Amino acid sequence: MYEETGEKRYLDLAHYFLNQRGQDPAFFEKQIKADGDSPDRDLIPGMRDFPREYYLAAEPIKDQKVPHGHAVRVVYLCTGMAYVARYTGDKDLLAACDRFWNDIVKRQMYITGNIGQTTTGEAFTYDYDLPNDTDYGETCASVGMSFFARQMLNIHAKGEYGDVLEKELFNGALSGMALDGKHFFYVNPLEADPKASKGNPGKSHVLTHRADWFGCACCPANLARLIASVDEYLYTVNGDTILSHQFISNEAEFDEGLKIVQTNHFPWSGDIHYEIENPNDKSFKLGIRIPSWSANFDLEVNGVSTTLPVNDGFIYVDVDAKSVTIDLKLDMDVKVMRASNRVSDDFDKVAIQRGPIVYAAEQTDNQAPLSLYEVTPDDKTDYHFDEKLLDGVGVVKVAAKRQKIDDENAPLYVDANKPVETESANLTMVPYYAWANRENGQMRVWLNK
Repeated sequence: MYEETGEKRYLDLAHYFLNQRGQDPAFFEKQIKADGDSPDRDLIPGMRDFPREYYLAAEPIKDQKVPHGHAVRVVYLCTGMAYVARYTGDKDLLAACDRFWNDIVKRQMYITGNIGQTTTGEAFTYDYDLPNDTDYGETCASVGMSFFARQMLNIHAKGEYGDVLEKELFNGALSGMALDGKHFFYVNPLEADPKASKGNPGKSHVLTHRADWFGCACCPANLARLIASVDEYLYTVNGDTILSHQFISNEAEFDEGLKIVQTNHFPWSGDIHYEIENPNDKSFKLGIRIPSWSANFDLEVNGVSTTLPVNDGFIYVDVDAKSVTIDLKLDMDVKVMRASNRVSDDFDKVAIQRGPIVYAAEQTDNQAPLSLYEVTPDDKTDYHFDEKLLDGVGVVKVAAKRQKIDDENAPLYVDANKPVETESANLTMVPYYAWANRENGQMRVWLNK
């Protein structure tokens, strides 16, 4: 409301709400008593089953060190905090945004951008707890993280916010919708098995096919509004600097008749082309994000090879002519990734990534069980674009090994010195966002090494 009307009373009210939160941890109990209701009544059914930290009501948010509770609610709150901090200059509130951001991104985020590790309360758990086969990773949480990232890049000219936004747009959020646009995931695991989902109550929340709809259908509409508003996530303007955050083909018009046209075939190609029409010879800087996954890049300005330093994730091109072309070539090599060894669930495992796209192995393409495949950083990888597969995707093939499965009559436990037979196997991997669009079966992002 403040952005639309310019009326400060709306900003003041938002600031007040944020500052009041957690000032009185017993507020909910007092409200029930004031209403004359039974002390056994919950304001929200089941509310007493969770501690006050779950509702971010145990202490003022400016004092809170790490995010607690319902993941979607946390990042929605963070989005509002960042909004208000930007317009009010509240340094303590901004410091809280920075703390929350750093803890989520550096200690509680999956490689796909998913957040919220547990089905119990759809919540955060603790640092480096990132289980793959019970991951909740609600689609709404990835959408909310995109909102938070957008507000942070409005405050700080740092590429890390665009990196996370990109991770969500191409992985964590996008996986919430089938390619037909009619089926949806509420939960986005990094490992799934139909047998486990059906047979283990602790994994029953993990679907291996997208649903038509949900009783609580927040995710489909939330993802739809993110996709419909993606144009608002491409650029920000700060004085005489325009920052380009995402590589999505577009035409953008700015003040004084300035026009930027970006064309590419991203994320399959790393060749990014900008054409700038600057009829008034306006002098400005165009900051272009260099993604953290791009170890190297080549740059040409008006056809001339140019070298520029990377500052906080951006290169800055000076523009002062009527017409300028910029060609950026990003490093699109296939990368074999590992997690911090603090993440016990991913210890001695690897994942495959190319550009911003995280890849997954599916039973549709590979012999089950997928747990028998072994991949190392030295294994040869091959990339090709298949225009007929899954509406057109980049496919990665890995020259891996596969253990031969034990006979079903073999002992359940044997001497580890007994050799295990392995065989060469080509592992086919597709983008994580596109999994579960074909036959029902196993899926795995993290592979044994």
